[in-house]
Amino acid sequence: MNTNGQLKEDMQGTASSAKTEKVLTERELLQSLRSEFEDISTKLKEEDAERLSSQTREMIDFVQSRIQEWTEYRTSSIQIALGMFAFCVAGLALISDPSKTPWYVYPAGIPFLVALLVTSLRLFLLVSRQISFWYPFSDVAETWRWFYLYTVPSSMVFTTKLKSDQRAQSKRLFLEGLITYTKKTIELNPQSEFKQNIEQLYLLLVYEGYMDKFAMTSHELLSRGIRISISLSILVSALTILYWFSN
Repeated sequence: MNTNGQLKEDMQGTASSAKTEKVLTERELLQSLRSEFEDISTKLKEEDAERLSSQTREMIDFVQSRIQEWTEYRTSSIQIALGMFAFCVAGLALISDPSKTPWYVYPAGIPFLVALLVTSLRLFLLVSRQISFWYPFSDVAETWRWFYLYTVPSSMVFTTKLKSDQRAQSKRLFLEGLITYTKKTIELNPQSEFKQNIEQLYLLLVYEGYMDKFAMTSHELLSRGIRISISLSILVSALTILYWFSN
């Protein structure tokens, strides 16, 4: 029994060591890739860094305008989901009274409205998950000049219900962060500025890729849901007609 217990502890220890080694290896790999990126940027000549940095800023503006279009599409997806939900609820309420609704409306209407209602809920949940999705690159990016996540103090409280001490703390953190941000900006040389700009550009390109895939997924879900709703409506109607004439 003691031998088995010791063997189990040894196996658990080995698994724990392997897991720790894997984490360290992954961390070392990420640090190595980060160092390689910084070395490439540092080796640039000053005039080349300035030229590339200027071009990169122009591309950032262009990519941001495209991302804005994807953001608007995502907003419209939420509006479509809510509109479909309201339509289905209103439709089901409208035909809920059998005394006022012809019988032949139910075989076509109920399957269509119920399937469409499920589609609207699935679409809303899908887009909600997309909005709250934590992008993996957020953990390795260092674009402090462009994004609050890497420059605003982590102790800053972001909420609409601030207590008096939190409000005072936020004022202090804002000014302290402003001083730090200003110092780091003043210390930027052309190579460092290029490094910030090129990383921000690539971050936006990857983000755009996510937005594109998210939009395609939402569109496919909506299209499939509508097709299923129509198909169910036709199928149930056809079966009802066949049953009616067979009797």
